[in-house]
Amino acid sequence: MRKYFFLFTFIFWCLSQKVDAQVLTSYATSIGYPLYAAMDANGNVYTSNYSGTSIYKTTALNTTSVFATLPTFSMGIAIDNNGNIYVSCVDNKIYKSTGGVFSVFADLSNTSLVITPAVSYPYKLIFDNANNLYVSEFENGTGTSDRIIKITPAGVVSTYASGLKSPNGFVFDASGNLFVTCYGDNKIQKITPSGTMSTFTTLSTHPRDIIMDGTGNFYVSMVSSTILKVTRTGTASTYYNNNNVLNSFGLMLDNAKVNLYWCSPGSSSVFQLNLPFIWNGSLSTDWTAANNWSTNAVPISTSDALIPQTSNQPIIGNGVSAIANSITIQSGGVLTLSGSGTLNATNGITVNPGAALVGNSTNVTGAVTLQQTVLGQRGWRVFANPFSTATIIATVASTNGITIGTSLPASGSGITDSRTYNNTGINAGTWSNVLAPTTTWASDALYSLFIRGLASEVTGLNYTSGPSPFIYNVSGTLEGTSMLRHQTAGVFSVCANPYAAPVNTAALTGQIVGVPYYTYQISQGNNQTAQLTKAGTWVPAASPYSSTSITIPVLGVLCYMPSNSNDFSITSSDINTTGTLQTSLFGSAAKASQLELVMESKGNYQDKLFVTQDATATANGTDKIDLPKFANDVTNIYTISPDQKQMAIDARSELGSTIPLGISSIAGDYNFRVNNNSLSSGTTVYLQDNLLHTQTALQTGTTYNFSITSDSATQGEQRFALVFANKTAVTAIADSSTAKFTAKVLGDVVHGNTVTIEIAGSTSPISIVARDINGKILSTAIGVNGTNTVQLGNAASGICIVQISNANATITEKIIKL
Repeated sequence: MRKYFFLFTFIFWCLSQKVDAQVLTSYATSIGYPLYAAMDANGNVYTSNYSGTSIYKTTALNTTSVFATLPTFSMGIAIDNNGNIYVSCVDNKIYKSTGGVFSVFADLSNTSLVITPAVSYPYKLIFDNANNLYVSEFENGTGTSDRIIKITPAGVVSTYASGLKSPNGFVFDASGNLFVTCYGDNKIQKITPSGTMSTFTTLSTHPRDIIMDGTGNFYVSMVSSTILKVTRTGTASTYYNNNNVLNSFGLMLDNAKVNLYWCSPGSSSVFQLNLPFIWNGSLSTDWTAANNWSTNAVPISTSDALIPQTSNQPIIGNGVSAIANSITIQSGGVLTLSGSGTLNATNGITVNPGAALVGNSTNVTGAVTLQQTVLGQRGWRVFANPFSTATIIATVASTNGITIGTSLPASGSGITDSRTYNNTGINAGTWSNVLAPTTTWASDALYSLFIRGLASEVTGLNYTSGPSPFIYNVSGTLEGTSMLRHQTAGVFSVCANPYAAPVNTAALTGQIVGVPYYTYQISQGNNQTAQLTKAGTWVPAASPYSSTSITIPVLGVLCYMPSNSNDFSITSSDINTTGTLQTSLFGSAAKASQLELVMESKGNYQDKLFVTQDATATANGTDKIDLPKFANDVTNIYTISPDQKQMAIDARSELGSTIPLGISSIAGDYNFRVNNNSLSSGTTVYLQDNLLHTQTALQTGTTYNFSITSDSATQGEQRFALVFANKTAVTAIADSSTAKFTAKVLGDVVHGNTVTIEIAGSTSPISIVARDINGKILSTAIGVNGTNTVQLGNAASGICIVQISNANATITEKIIKL
């Protein structure tokens, strides 16, 4: 009576509550206190009732009625291979219905059945293929030695497994292993056909029932109204959570293993939830082959389909019309539309980071959501827009600090969080602020957003944690089969991937292979603050030239200088899911011969520049290998080219001269850090600070600290320069119409104060003058053909200049004094 008193108290409390199934389908209602359910071959569902004597039947048309009446309350229910219905009841008997009439099949309280002790509280019932009936014993009095009971078709009773703690549900896999949910110790136990028992997994709270889908994954109902999904390796995750469905109990799959049903005693209902159709490609790549799906059925209009990475990725063939309710292409998965194949997903298609949707975009019906993983670091990100329109999903905007169209730090400041790029017209090669609040973007465009990271991680002007990465979502209607690109000769164009799949980099450079291009990068510092810095950097691509094998990812962009103004199209043939993908959406620096110089403030990334050595570069001006500076709002570092352009990536055919640097930022303490110096071994580079009169050798990891104040001399284009010098002996030739001679600097990395120079071919007196980097004369000498020595005096470490001349010609060489 203790059990019944508690039970009725709980029932009356549950029935007094307002229960809302939320997004679930309410399959059957007003059926007392259902614990378990079973489906016959015709799709009719029979439900037990723990609060009354009725057994309920719900037809495939969702009509519910009383099927039969039993002497007492019922618990488990099952249907054998012949369509007979079996019910376990609180009187510890199993009843069998033949033609709708129930009679006692087995009295488990009768000790003459040769099973000791007698069975108490028979719960779930299931049949095996041989029509043997199995019963879980919930509580035999000890609570620690409960059993699984086996009953043959002839009614012979035996113990199949023991030593369980309050088993509720159980299921056999294809190999005959039995998996049992034990309410008493929060475990799922595995029992092999030979009888060996082991713990399959331990759960956080009390499990109720368990079933297995067509892929071998388990679903477990929990007392907390949560449905867990448990993989074959025992990893559990929340599959569905609805706190308003009180006290979830028995689980059931329909005959097609497409719909999941579970009993909710507290709401007197049975609920239905569609299981996803999971592509496994076990047979082929054919979308229409049922064996390729976990459900052994092809998705229909109400199906939610998942496309993981498999050996046979699905293809919707020519002439095939594929349908679904929703489709999620998981990381590594590729869904292809071939020829005239069409895809209609009523509630949309989601392309996870690293996934791809390949084919004719006009054959896709339904909104497509593209996703990419984004670092939480503050800074600009540049995105493609492969939609006729694109909408930033509001939850991402509010959660992750994407504020479209608002200004910082105050209204009217002109500092915005969103920009679009101009590829043509009078403003070609520039960004335009988007001042008006908006969530949509022009078709066939690209845009940049300033990302702060999770708003919950920021208090005032500082991060309290993080910033954390997040999944960026953008949705819209995909563009057509071909995307027209506009460009202006001699102006850097930013070209966007127009597809929901990777495209060849050559496609974005007008089908020209071998064009240098750049991708956008955001760097993450060690300490994060919510300063107004809006930094991002164009970097040389991981592969320095466009090709038909290197690809740009979904939503990715590249920047390059076109040689002409011809428009060009990017077609679906440019999609390449087997090529070498860029390492991330925002690119990574190439492993080229280069200097990568980063500007930081208190450990926080501010900006960076690259100086590269390329024999094909123009020596005295900008060209297609260089990249101009796309200015950040606050902090900028750049080089100044010989034709007085501000450069983010400065390519020189030779690094034998001084390159001025420009910097701009607010007052504060900063440092330069050499992220990488992979220049040729014969080249040394110094950072020259003209304000403090210092020269610092730059090697990978070198850091140089400096400050910016209200004094204009602390920033601008006059303070810093990069000075390059060769470390090997170099022979220089002076040539004029009247005189020719050579001078060879021997061992020009000087560890003392003496430099040795060999002169040959001069027919007139030679003058030698040594100066420091600021032009101060260190020593003078008269040179002759042959070996000459020059003293550097007390010159500070750094770059020194030696000028060698006669009456008609001059040779100038740099010397590094260590």
